[in-house]
Amino acid sequence: MVRPAPRKGLDIAREYWSEWGRPWLASRYPGLLCNIGVGLFCGSDVLGADDELSRDHGWGPRFDVFRADEDGVSNVSLQSEMREAAPTEWDGFHNRFQFTPSIQVHNADAYFGGFFVNRRLPESLGDWVCCGQGLENLESHLHYIRHGAVFHDPKGMLGDIQARLRHYPEDIRLLRTANLCFDIAHYGEYNFCWRLAKRKDPVAAEMAIGKFQHAAMALTFVMDNDYAPYWKWIHHVFRAREIADQLDGYLVEMSTTLAFERREALVTSVCTFLMKELVRRRIVPSDIDDGSGLPLFFQARAHLISRIADPAVKALLR
Repeated sequence: MVRPAPRKGLDIAREYWSEWGRPWLASRYPGLLCNIGVGLFCGSDVLGADDELSRDHGWGPRFDVFRADEDGVSNVSLQSEMREAAPTEWDGFHNRFQFTPSIQVHNADAYFGGFFVNRRLPESLGDWVCCGQGLENLESHLHYIRHGAVFHDPKGMLGDIQARLRHYPEDIRLLRTANLCFDIAHYGEYNFCWRLAKRKDPVAAEMAIGKFQHAAMALTFVMDNDYAPYWKWIHHVFRAREIADQLDGYLVEMSTTLAFERREALVTSVCTFLMKELVRRRIVPSDIDDGSGLPLFFQARAHLISRIADPAVKALLR
C-alpha cells in the first residue's frame, strides 16, 4: 500500500487563514479585511523545503497579518485577540508557539524595513550602502520577501513591497557578484586546488569545499538578478532551477567523495562552467584573462569592481 505524501505546511497555513483567520476577522473586525495583507515570509515551508523534521516549530497552521496603520485596534491587541480565539489544533496539528508564534500582526513597513540596518525600507542607494557589509545575511530575508507566500492582499500592499525589493540596485548587485567571485576564487580555485588538495589537509578542505559550494550556488541566483536563500535551504531551492541540470552533479559528488584529486577536478569543472555563464550573460568580457596568472575569478572580481559607479558602494568591498 502506497502511503499518501505528507501535507505541506504551506497548504495547511493557507487553509488556516482562509477557513479560520479570514472568517474570524470578518465577524470581529470586518473593516480590517480590505486594509491588511496576509502571508508568510519565513520558514522552510515557504520554500517548499519542509518535511517531518520541520514540524517542531514555525510550521503548519500559521499566518502573519500586515498593516499600514493601527486604525480601530492596535497591532498588539489584535494579535492577542487572534491568538486567544484561535483553535488549539488545525488539520490534526497543534499550533506551534515555540520560537515562531502561529499568528503575528506587524506594521508592514517596520517588518520588512527591519531587515535593513537603518530599520526602514530603502528609498535610495544610500540605504542599501548601509547594508553592504551584511549583504549575505540580508540576502536570505530578501529571498523570502521576493518568493514569499501571499494569502490576502486586496490593496496590493505586500505586492508593492515585493516589487520594490525584487532585486538589488545595479551597483549593489555588482558588489555582491564581486564578493561571490572572490569566495569562489579564494576557497576553490586558489586555496583548494592550488594548496589544500596538494597538502591533503582534510579539515581545512571540508571548510573550503563548503564555502565554495555555497558561493557557487549563490552566484547562480545573483546572476539571475535574484537573491540566494538561507544556507540550509540553498541547495534545495537551487536544485529546482534550470542551471542545476549542469552543476548539481558536480556539487553532490564534491560532497560524497574524499579523493582530493577528484575534488580538485570537480572544483575546476564548476569554475569553468560558471565563468562561461558570466561571459555568456555579458557580466564579464570573454577576454577576462589578463595574463597575470591569477585565478580567473579574482580577475572577474577586479572587472566587476571597475563597473561599480558609486564610490560609497565600492568602499564596501572586502
